[in-house]
Amino acid sequence: MGQNEGHVLLLHIGTPKTGTTVLQKFLSDNADVLEAYGWQYPKENALGDKNGVLFYDVYEEKLNQEPGHWDAVWSGLREKLKKNHVILSSENIYDWDMERLLRLAKREYGNLKVLIYLRRQDLYLESYWNQWVKLGHFTGSLAEFEEGFEELSSAHYLKKLELICDVVGKENLTVRVFEKGQWKGKRNDLFSDFLDAVGLDPDWSQFRIEDRANERLFGNFLELKRAINRLPGFDKNPMYQQYVMQLCQNRPGGGISGKKEGYFSREGRERYLAQFEEENRVIARTFLHREDGILFYDGNTDIPQSQSEASSLEADMARLFALMLDREVNRLKENSVHMASRGRKIAFFGAGAYCRQILRAYHLNVSVIIDNDRGKRGTEILGVPVVLPEEILDWRAYLILITCGNAGSVEEELMARGLQKWEHYLTAQEVFFSESIL
Repeated sequence: MGQNEGHVLLLHIGTPKTGTTVLQKFLSDNADVLEAYGWQYPKENALGDKNGVLFYDVYEEKLNQEPGHWDAVWSGLREKLKKNHVILSSENIYDWDMERLLRLAKREYGNLKVLIYLRRQDLYLESYWNQWVKLGHFTGSLAEFEEGFEELSSAHYLKKLELICDVVGKENLTVRVFEKGQWKGKRNDLFSDFLDAVGLDPDWSQFRIEDRANERLFGNFLELKRAINRLPGFDKNPMYQQYVMQLCQNRPGGGISGKKEGYFSREGRERYLAQFEEENRVIARTFLHREDGILFYDGNTDIPQSQSEASSLEADMARLFALMLDREVNRLKENSVHMASRGRKIAFFGAGAYCRQILRAYHLNVSVIIDNDRGKRGTEILGVPVVLPEEILDWRAYLILITCGNAGSVEEELMARGLQKWEHYLTAQEVFFSESIL
């Protein structure tokens, strides 16, 4: 067992579709306020507002590639835990190899607690399906999604909760219900419920709160997006996703609305929920101490079903216009880079997955790819040679596109060489996938 300190390391693990993104934004925005109450939300090594980077490292097998990084982050966490309680948030833990991840964390630090939110299973499934369609990962119907849902993320919560208890102990697991009528705290919202769960009753005037929802698609726009997702490569290009989502959500009825719309029939919804009735009663009694066995107070199953369904002709038209859009946007992007180069050769800086993605998506005549990783020197990516920075004799002979995830450090390196942004280098993220140019 790991080091056992007096302070708590709290893992907030979702589940998915229970407001995790807005909670992470709230925790990140108010990290300084939380610290005054004895809780830290570390932002070093965070992915945006998500600070569960340790568990991304495990899932992506960075333990094998960068073991020093894992140890260094844990060393920093232990220093923080000497002074304060610490919160790490990553909903992906629930979907990934949860038992393994929790055991690794428990081995590193003994005083480990877990906080998890549960959402009524039919609403959870619908929201998950909508998200996968929105992101371009799925083309099928809700019924087709339901067939494979066990492989994506289990809605049978009891089994997951029992696994958590096996690792950290039932006394170290806090279960909350993602339902407005059950939120606690002075504000009776998700933010106050979260802080109530960790034992805080703060002065809310000190907090910065941005109450935003994770945007969904509705009606015809969801059907059009589902049709467009069938285009080869569409789900691999973030530019398409950003562009189509922006177009849809800026049209009446396309994004968030006051209208509540479901995708089950009433009979289908009741049938789906029936399979969870007994285990939900066990959860309510075991983890929430409710003798009546009621886990979700909102029992409404009469949610209007969306009547939108694209015909074969409409789906083909959507895909045709998407292909036309793809061709024209690619031309604009490519021309913008060629115009900026003004006769100079084009070089990429960063020989990773992002670099490959851009090389495949755009017809750019790239002369060389620069990378600081000496192990990549002398290799090729799609026929383009990879070199080290010291092999570039005349930096001003190139227009450099930064094609790595950590563009900031590369920008600093280029500025140290006397190069200026927009004149000598650009970041590929801004040129190709920025919402500002859509």
